[in-house]
Amino acid sequence: MIQENRPVRLDEVSAKHSRTEVEHWQRHLNYIDTISPDVIVMEGYKLYNHKGMSASTQANSELQTPQLIGAIKTHCHQKSIPLAIQFASDVKTRWSEKVLAAKGYLQEKNGRYYFAGDQTNTHKRDAMKHGLHYMRYGVKNDGK
Repeated sequence: MIQENRPVRLDEVSAKHSRTEVEHWQRHLNYIDTISPDVIVMEGYKLYNHKGMSASTQANSELQTPQLIGAIKTHCHQKSIPLAIQFASDVKTRWSEKVLAAKGYLQEKNGRYYFAGDQTNTHKRDAMKHGLHYMRYGVKNDGK
């Protein structure tokens, strides 16, 4: 969560606490309702033809991530919450972990990254990157 152009909290809705994918999606939507955001910024999903993500490697996959994105898009539309969708390529170079540490958003210790004393993971750091990118540069894609 970002307030006044600074990250103030890194949360995660983990799938391991849900019995079904629909329950997992609902936990995301409940979380959105709990925090009442002014805008949702999230990473989109693209099926690339490299890095092991080709159409052939996704054959027979139910593509849970795009389904979750669809649920969030629908929820945001129904609740009139602005939605900004960015892609990994939009933020990875500009907001590396080294940049985040140099700007004081993260602390590095022994090759691990911490926020407010708590160890982070890739998902939390990626969320921070997308939020900061939105705050700094705005949005190119409105999620529609």
